[in-house]
This record gives sequence, structure tokens and C-alpha cells, in this order.
Amino acid sequence: MDDFSTHNQANHFGLRPSPNNKILPGKRPLSSTVPTIVENENGGVELVVGGSGGSRITTGVLQIILNSLVYDFPLNNAVDHGRLHHQLMPDYVEVESGYGNGIKKVMSEFGHKVEDMPVMECVVQAIRKVAKDTIFAVSDVRKGGVAAGY
Repeated sequence: MDDFSTHNQANHFGLRPSPNNKILPGKRPLSSTVPTIVENENGGVELVVGGSGGSRITTGVLQIILNSLVYDFPLNNAVDHGRLHHQLMPDYVEVESGYGNGIKKVMSEFGHKVEDMPVMECVVQAIRKVAKDTIFAVSDVRKGGVAAGY
């Protein structure tokens, strides 16, 4: 159970216990969950993104949003693309193998400690409006799921 902190025991993602997440009656756990709905300038839904993976959710969701809306990747490429994650503690950047060596070299040159991560433990699902009456859904291949649609 990673939702609450367990006394003197790191969670699955290596995070140390936090007094803010101590198990107490009536408390709700702090969460990294960031279900996100991105609207266009007219208030219409453009992109919906959510994921699982503990502390890696936030960086995973952000990278899908950037890949899709800023870098204009097709949604399946935005989700399948390699990922980066920095936990702050410990002080290193995890680089998923799908990213290639170029980014590792650049980050090392900037003084970052870089660790290889064969597969990122964050799994993201996304839905994007691609035309007036057309949506496209993608389920992350890292977990073997598929998008169910109509």
C-alpha cells in the first residue's frame, strides 16, 4: 500500500515516509494522481490524460501533454515516446531506453546524474479530439492495455 506512508519504510518508488502521509483516523493520503483535461481557447475539450505509476505520474502526464500539444506528435507517438523522470531525491534523472543516447549525453554535460531505466513505471492513457466529431484514444503499451472506443 503506497497511498499512506509506512513507518521507516520506503514505498515501491523509493520515496521515504512523509509525516504528511502518516496513517491517522480521518486522513486522506496525498496523491500524485493528476487526471488532466486540457481545453482549447473556446472551452472545448482538446486532450484528456491520466496515468498510474506513483510519483512518476506527474512527469509522465506532462510529457504526453507536451509531446501532443507543443511538439505536435500524433497521440500514439506522444504516449509511446521515451520518458524522463527526476524524483529530486535521489538526485538523478531516469532516462527510459526509448529516448536514445543523445539526451543522456546532453544532460550529463549539464551536470545531471543520469540513470538508465529500461521501461518507465508510469503508464498513461490519453484521448485527443482530432477533428470536429472524431476522438482518438491511446493506451500505453508499457502495460499492454488497449484503448476501448466506439
